[in-house]
Amino acid sequence: MEKTRKPFLIAIAGIVALSMLAVMPAPVLADTFNAGDYPTIQEAIEEAYKAGGGTVLVAPGTYNESIVMKLGVTLQGSDADETIIDGSGNTYAVQGASNSTISGFTITGSSYGIYNDPNSTMTITNNIITGNNYGIYNASSSSPTITNNIITANEYSGIYNASSSSPTITNNIITGNGWYGIHSLGASPQIEHNDVFGNMLGDYYPPTSPPASNISMDPKFAGNGDYHLQGESPCIDSGTNEALGLPETDADGNPRIVDGDGDGKLIVDMGAFEYQVEAAKDDKANMPMECFEVNYMKVIDRTRYGAKRDKIEIRGSLKVADGVTFNPEDDVTVIMTINDKEITVPAGSLKEKHFLWLHYCCFRGDIDGVRVNMHLDFNRCRWWVKIYGLEASDLVQSETATVKLDIGENAGDDSFEWTKRWEGRRMGFARFTEWPPIRCCGRWWWWR
Repeated sequence: MEKTRKPFLIAIAGIVALSMLAVMPAPVLADTFNAGDYPTIQEAIEEAYKAGGGTVLVAPGTYNESIVMKLGVTLQGSDADETIIDGSGNTYAVQGASNSTISGFTITGSSYGIYNDPNSTMTITNNIITGNNYGIYNASSSSPTITNNIITANEYSGIYNASSSSPTITNNIITGNGWYGIHSLGASPQIEHNDVFGNMLGDYYPPTSPPASNISMDPKFAGNGDYHLQGESPCIDSGTNEALGLPETDADGNPRIVDGDGDGKLIVDMGAFEYQVEAAKDDKANMPMECFEVNYMKVIDRTRYGAKRDKIEIRGSLKVADGVTFNPEDDVTVIMTINDKEITVPAGSLKEKHFLWLHYCCFRGDIDGVRVNMHLDFNRCRWWVKIYGLEASDLVQSETATVKLDIGENAGDDSFEWTKRWEGRRMGFARFTEWPPIRCCGRWWWWR
């Protein structure tokens, strides 16, 4: 059948050398060879089979065809998010075979996403199986290995096990299917270390208490069709490293088995995507704060009677997004821009303080000829800064001015305008043109 993206490259690397006791004769294998551009994935599989077995590498794209696996062939997608086998309404998208493997695909669009016919022993890993009637259908006497997949949003059951089938089901996330997560009739599946959750008619049929290694909890996907795990997912470090067919990498090609929860133990995650700690840290370094806002400000000009105590005072609320960790003494930079004058409190300047139940960070010092007194209380969701010695008279005299304050790298900012409210012979005073709305941490409304 025709695929939607072409041309594409499918390479075949021979990995199986038949011994003299082999049941079927086969031609001598080359170590590796490139089959070039095949019209279909199926033709590449046939070529590998003729060579006595091999690995068929499939480039990203959507392939509209039904595939029949062959003995000794591994079908390897480039990326499960981007390498899609769409059965286009056919009976199956993939039909299994003995001693075969499929890994790294989204499998969709069929009555059976994967159909394991009788006696199939196929290994199924690192796939997203979604949008079928049944995700995986294991016919009588089949015994496939189903490890580290995501099986979700299929119309009927995620995995159906027919009479006398004996699949090994490990480290999978099976959620949001229309009937049951794992549906068995006269079968004897081995079910360990899976998250089976939120399936419409029930997680298991017949109703049963699965082994304690299985959980039934929201897997906390990233969302919007992204099946990567969030940092608070219960599936992180909840699999077993002893799973049959456990791949060395995940569906993105990242290392499989990462210490995702930071407890010093290397334990595999459930699902197709291993939670990558370093990548998550990089993302969080640029993550916006959940909220950051100014709730109060005033400008006082006292220079008219000789005191060098002009003061600009700003107070507000802040809340760091859940899951973001940082060292406030090392990781926080504060930048204030007041009438085009930039005042920066560089990283490493804040000091942590502990007093009774209070835990906060503060800075006091001179920066570019002005005195800065700053207080950041991350636990109690508030901050304030007082700046002394900056020429305040122009700000009081002006009709409007803007202050912007950033905390951290792309962490949060807010800006507002103020106008002259009162000016006497010895002192000037200014406040907001309009009180800004409080968007977060509303319990600090009294800061105004």
